[in-house]
Amino acid sequence: MRTYLLKRLLLFIPTAFGVSVFIFVMLHTIPGDYAIALLLGDVETRIAATPEEVEKIRKQLGLDGSLPTQYARWLGDIARGDLGISWTNRLPVAERMLPRIAMSLELGIMTVGMSILLGTTLGVVAAVRQDTWLDYILRGTSMGFQAMPGFWVALMVIVGLVAIFGWIP
Repeated sequence: MRTYLLKRLLLFIPTAFGVSVFIFVMLHTIPGDYAIALLLGDVETRIAATPEEVEKIRKQLGLDGSLPTQYARWLGDIARGDLGISWTNRLPVAERMLPRIAMSLELGIMTVGMSILLGTTLGVVAAVRQDTWLDYILRGTSMGFQAMPGFWVALMVIVGLVAIFGWIP
């Protein structure tokens, strides 16, 4: 068990490196230039922008160096938690992500808790009533839900709650 865990932790390093290289390359293969998109967002400023202004923005963003230099700077920023500035509202991305991460964590913990509570309860009922019609219904239902994609089950739960409680404005 100990060597397995050590192997998995050591495999994390090249995997994380590979994923980071992949993300960096994908960000650089997207057509367009971030500096031009920031500077020339609307039609009025597009006409007034000069190449010097574009180059100044590229330098501020660190887009003027070679790809390895940009990658090293990008990786360092990610390691420090600096995820950059949002395109849409010009606020730090990390600042905008924190409340969403907290909500997602809360939702995940509640989901796991409900799954454990419901699954254990129904599992005990099925075990106590083994080979009865109740056991067959519970087993078939659980297999059916396991076979469905999670997003579909979630969508059906939302639609069901809307239909039952009328929770739509």
